[in-house]
Amino acid sequence: MITILNIVEKATSWNEVYENLLLSDQSSGRLFEEFCKYYYLCEPSVSSEYKNVWLFSEIPLEVKAKLNLGKIDHGVDLVLENQESEFSVVQCKFKEEQGSKLGWSKDKIANLFADGGEADYFVVFTNSSAIDNHSLTKKKSKLKLVTFGDLIDISNATIQSIKNYILGKIKPKTTKKEPRDYQKSAIKDVVNGFKESSRGN
Repeated sequence: MITILNIVEKATSWNEVYENLLLSDQSSGRLFEEFCKYYYLCEPSVSSEYKNVWLFSEIPLEVKAKLNLGKIDHGVDLVLENQESEFSVVQCKFKEEQGSKLGWSKDKIANLFADGGEADYFVVFTNSSAIDNHSLTKKKSKLKLVTFGDLIDISNATIQSIKNYILGKIKPKTTKKEPRDYQKSAIKDVVNGFKESSRGN
């Protein structure tokens, strides 16, 4: 079975990644989703923006519940959580023809908005050059695009970072969990109790 490591191992540019994805045949869509995940983890222009990046199968149950996502991926391939704890749902579309334009119905972009309707932002991640005007008008202020123009700019250094991340040479980011509201309240009560009480006796 071809893995994402096979796709990036000897690549130095997006064009080489693209050629390897084409050769992967039936697995190209799944591997492109994995590439998307590592793009958000390793590409310097976006990696600091997000504290969590999950493929659909990795999304924690509480996040799935918050976003009202089902057990099966119908239009959401990844979920991103930014530093302000806002969520973006991502739909990945790999195309053989990179000069093509994605269509609302033809490429099922509608599923992203239907399935991920509770998210703060919506992302279409594709190696196509553009998406149709109808898609662009949906959630206009909350829609983000990553297209061929962005992918062609990926540096060799980013591809090497992706490879090193997969090999475990770069440690995953860890996020410090914030106490829940009831825990914050309990901590505040304990601290105030210490302030108001005299020690020992």
